[in-house]
Parts: sequence; C-alpha cells; structure tokens
Amino acid sequence: MLSLQELRSANEALANELLNVTSRSDQEQASLRSDVARLDLELKAERDRAASLRSQLAEEQARRQDVEVQHHHRLKEIQRRFRGEHEARAAAETELAGLREHRAGVEQQVAALGAERDRLRDALSEAQSNGGRLGASVAADQAVIAELRCAEDLIR
Repeated sequence: MLSLQELRSANEALANELLNVTSRSDQEQASLRSDVARLDLELKAERDRAASLRSQLAEEQARRQDVEVQHHHRLKEIQRRFRGEHEARAAAETELAGLREHRAGVEQQVAALGAERDRLRDALSEAQSNGGRLGASVAADQAVIAELRCAEDLIR
C-alpha cells in the first residue's frame, strides 16, 4: 500500500491542482461576468438606440403625416382657386362675347346714325340752300310787292 507520505504528497498535489483549477475557474467566472456585464450594457445601449430610433421614426411619421395633410390642403386650395379662376375666366369670356355683340350692335347704330347724320346734313344743306333761294324769292317778291304798292299809290 501506499505510504502515508505518498498519500500526503498525492493529497497535496491534488489540493494544489484543485487550487489552480478553482483559481482558473474564478478567473473565467470573473471574465464571463465581465463579458456578461459588458454584453448587458451593449444590449441596454442597443435597446436604447432601438427605442430612440422608434421614437424618431414615430416623430418622422407624424411630421410626414402633417406634411401630407398640409399638402392635401394646399392641393384642395389650389383646386378651389383653379376652379374659381376657371369660372371667372368663363364668365369673363361670356361677358366679352356679350360685349362684342353689343359693340357690333353699337357699331351698326353708329353707322346708321352716321348715315342719318349725313342725310340730315344733306337735308340741312338743301334746306339752307332752299332757304337761301326762298329768301331771295321772298326778297324779290317783297320788291315786287313794294313796286306794286308804289304803282298803286301812284294810280290813286
């Protein structure tokens, strides 16, 4: 059998080996704990970044929705103005067509009045001419009447 000394020596070697294994195990445990703590921090940081990105995405989606709503309102306003301008243009074109017709009627009236004016001028000129002849005729008649009265006065 093994001697007590050998047993002690084997026991001592096993104790040293156990101490070395325990020490290495403690180091590995500390390293693993450090890695787990570091990974926990990284995971927390990633979760925080993900939450931040989700928040930014939600804010961006809200802004985009607001922009889309504003854009939609602007489009409606532009359509409303376009419709109003189109209606105003159509009304102006209708009014312009009416004014053109009225202008044509007025031009016809002006032409008719011009012809009437020319006819009246001619008539006035003729009347003045006739009046002049009539005046000369009246003057001649008055001269004849005066002569006749003189002759009658002489006869009496």
